Formats: sequence, structure tokens, C-alpha cells
Amino acid sequence: MIASIKLFETETVTKKGFPIKVELFYSNKKRRRKTIGHSLPQFWNALKQEPFKEHPSYFDLLPVVLEYHSKIAKINYGNYTFDEAYSILFGDVKIKPKTDPIDIGFLSFLDTFIQKKETKGESIKKFTELKSVLNAYTGNKDFPINDLTYEWLDDFSMQKLQTGCGQGGLMTYLRAMRTVYKEAQRRTSLKVKADNPFLGIIKTTVTKQMVELSPDQINELLNFKPDPSTTDDSAYKMKRNIAVWHFQFLIGGCDYVDIALLKWSDIKDKRIHFKRHKNRNMQNGGVTVNNFLTKTAREVIETYGNKKTDRIFSFIPDPSTGDVYHNFRGNINRSLSLICKQANVPRVTTKSTRYIFRTYAGEKLIHDLIIMKLQGHTPEGVTYRYQGSISPKVQDKAHKKIVKVLN
Repeated sequence: MIASIKLFETETVTKKGFPIKVELFYSNKKRRRKTIGHSLPQFWNALKQEPFKEHPSYFDLLPVVLEYHSKIAKINYGNYTFDEAYSILFGDVKIKPKTDPIDIGFLSFLDTFIQKKETKGESIKKFTELKSVLNAYTGNKDFPINDLTYEWLDDFSMQKLQTGCGQGGLMTYLRAMRTVYKEAQRRTSLKVKADNPFLGIIKTTVTKQMVELSPDQINELLNFKPDPSTTDDSAYKMKRNIAVWHFQFLIGGCDYVDIALLKWSDIKDKRIHFKRHKNRNMQNGGVTVNNFLTKTAREVIETYGNKKTDRIFSFIPDPSTGDVYHNFRGNINRSLSLICKQANVPRVTTKSTRYIFRTYAGEKLIHDLIIMKLQGHTPEGVTYRYQGSISPKVQDKAHKKIVKVLN
């Protein structure tokens, strides 16, 4: 049983906006909803499921929303029947609080944790991966959350390392597990011991050395020619992978997920406009990237873009496909690794262009404000509040100075 609150943008919009509804879901036959207010999307924080301060009725709406959040938390982490939960959320019947905390399995709580993050629009990838790993480790059997001890975690760590998991991957699983464990500890309705079994288990891993490529090495990569024995299809994909990697660099070191989501409507007057996927839960989607397109960048679009679809590079699976997209990106990285090996240059990935662009910008002494604008970052701090906007002319001059290093 799950209770939630959200803005229903799929319903009819009124002068006040879309309806904000509280929902109690048990099954397809047991679902109840109640409208508690209205809002336009720009005034609604989808991450926290509450109004932004800019909402016209913020001070009237916020107390109502917070009261329902309290009821929702009580239901989701309590042990109530549907009728009891309904009374708590919608009715006047007072349900006596359950004074005795309940035991819960770690995997059961992990499921609830994932559902809540998904409802809030937050990333769940590392937690679904953790669930898969734990199911394999326990044989799909749940285990009491209080069984998580130093010894349990040490045995788990040894098993993962012995079966090929790297130290970095292991630490990712353990940190995700700790996040879930600490969230469970905050729930007074759950009987979770007040300790930290992760002390001494989670270790700081050495940050990977970022790739360093000189302009000459990048030019070697861009001029790569596949081995004559390579099939035409493989050679085409290799060239396409290099071209798209180059395109990422040319427009500011853009993330691959943003490349996948680019639409033809994002291009106008030799400029590209988009909001970073990473900032999708920020108010208004965060900063708009508005960068000019070099001749080479436009050629990549013309060569590999599909004008029959909304997305420019539709050969890349839509990121919403989850594993399909991630597996495709993994194949791209393997292809780039092979190309770099044959070209005798340091290995690059789809993440490398952001660092390389930023490095070249620093070497050209480009001001941080301009770099942040080109890469879609929001300047923070009191000083930047008094900073006016940077003109496109100044931004484009700096942009051309950075990408010119490859000419």
C-alpha cells in the first residue's frame, strides 16, 4: 500500500493550474484520490512534492501539503489496513498510533525506498542495482534489517571481491546500502538498532585520474581510420561514435544523455538550446544551455541526425528505456576504447569531453562564469547574485577560442 502526493499534469488545466492530488493506492481495485489544491508546473517542486515559494498561494497551500506529507509518511511506514489508511488520509476517524515498532526485512524496506524515490522523480539506478546484487547474494530471500552487522557486511564484501567485483563497485553498493539503512533508522515505526555497522567497512576510494589529451592526440582520434578488414557497418559506427564524441566537445562538453535527448526544435539560428537532464528536478529545469554551433558541429548533425524523428540522434535509445540506453552507452564506450587503442591515444569515454573542454577553457584563461554558462552550471554564492548576464557575443568569442585548439 502506497500513499503519495503529486501534481497531475495529465488532467485538464484550469485557471489555477493542474490539480494537486493525494492518492492512496492498494491495488487496481483499491485506489482513492483527493484534490487538495492547484498549481502550474513552474510553481511546483516535483522533487519534494511541495509548492515553490513563488506559488501565488504558497502560504495557504504549504501547511496543507505538509500536513498530508505527515499522514503519508505515517501510512507508508506503518502497518495499516486499507480502511485504516483511508481514515488517516481522508476521514475523520482517529486511529490509535501503533506504539510498538515493527520488525522489517531489509529488502522489503528497500522496495518501499525505491518506490518513494521513483515517485519523487529521483534517480533509483544504484538502488535497483543494489537490490539485484542482494537478491543474488541471499538467493532472493529477505533478511531482517537488524541482521546487518559488521560481520555480515564483511562476508558480503569478501564474496563480491572474490567474484570479480572491483573495490570501487563494492563501495558503491555499500554506500547505497548505508543510505537505505540510515533512512530506516529515522522511522520510529520501525525497530532498527541505533548503530553504524558500516564503520570500517566503507573506505575512501582513490578518484580515477581524468583523461589528459593534447590537441594533437584528439586530432589523431578524429582522423582515425578503421582497419581495412573492418566491416562497412562497423567502420561506419566507429566513425559515428568519434563524430558524436567530437560534437559533445564542440557544444561545451555536453553529457551523452543530453545528446540522446536533443530535438530538432532545440536548434535555431545556428544555436542549440536545451536544459541538462541532470537538472530535470530543479525549478524550471535549471539553467538553459544556449551555445552556438560551429560548422563542424552542424555537419555532424546533418550527417548522423534523423530528420524523420523528433530526437536528432535517434539511433541512441531514449534514456527513459533504462537498461537499453545504459547498455548502448556501454557499447559506445567499448568502441571508443578500441579506437583509442588502435590510434595509440589515451582512452576516452562519453564522459571525457566535459573534463577536456573545461581543461582547455582553463588553459585559455576563460573566466569561470563563462565556462559555467557554456556547460550549464549555476553560479552559487553572494558574489554571483550581483552579477549581470553575459552577452552572447562575449560567450561565443570565448567558446570559439576554446574549440579552436583543435583546428
